[in-house]
Amino acid sequence: MAADVPVPVPAAVRRLVQDMPKAELHLHLDGSLKPIAAIELAMAHGIDAPRTYDAMFDALTAPVQAASQADLLRAFDLPLRILQWPDALERVTRELVEDKAADRVKFFEIKWAPALHCEQGMSVDEVIEVVADAARAAAVRCGVEARLCVVGFRAHTPERNVEVAEAAVRFRDHGVTGWDLAGYEAAYPDPTPHSESFAVARAGGLGTTVHVGEVVDDGALVRRALTLHTDRISHGPWSVAAPDVVATLIERGVTLDLCPTSNMQASTVPTLAEHPLPTLLRMGVP
Repeated sequence: MAADVPVPVPAAVRRLVQDMPKAELHLHLDGSLKPIAAIELAMAHGIDAPRTYDAMFDALTAPVQAASQADLLRAFDLPLRILQWPDALERVTRELVEDKAADRVKFFEIKWAPALHCEQGMSVDEVIEVVADAARAAAVRCGVEARLCVVGFRAHTPERNVEVAEAAVRFRDHGVTGWDLAGYEAAYPDPTPHSESFAVARAGGLGTTVHVGEVVDDGALVRRALTLHTDRISHGPWSVAAPDVVATLIERGVTLDLCPTSNMQASTVPTLAEHPLPTLLRMGVP
């Protein structure tokens, strides 16, 4: 399969896109470290990591096309090692909000899994509090709206994810508005064991979404996730292969927040040109 050929974008179009106000709904905190911050934080906390800008940039950058979603997720290993202390979480959150504001992104949702940031003694509540306070302060200063989506991890027990969902609800008045489930989909394809965490989130007034369909399938993964009655599906491109799934998405008004470049990186689609986004739009999927 031939690789996509980049299409030159006129300077005027680039300026228009840069200047127009934008929204971003699928933004991972642990995928947003800047190389300089990563170097300085790694040095401050004695983490064995690259010490030059170019080497750290390469370490933080996922491959253009990994072998699988699991292979792609290895790019998060170093950021997660760095984001285990309050100062690291605060700085990376603050810089992310500042960068989004500079790009004229006026509304965005930051996703992260607090339970993955507790290896150096922080509790889930402390992790959420640090990120929430940093995001709120930076958003006020920059004149943007930043909301938070707390993520449960597929590999964790249902009981642990219920605890994290309960913590997310406790911070609803501090900018937390959503609950998600993410992680290694091939190893943990069924999200339904975590249904109680979704019930806790909904009862607490949070919107819900599920990372699903980051591996190639026939729509079965999204069909299963829809039994959780979520408001959105994070990814889900191969819903297009199942007419009943498409019909359910349309009937319930369930939005797919699709990420074409990420789907190509995870080998969910072979090339950007073959991504089903245009087809899903023509079919009427939100």
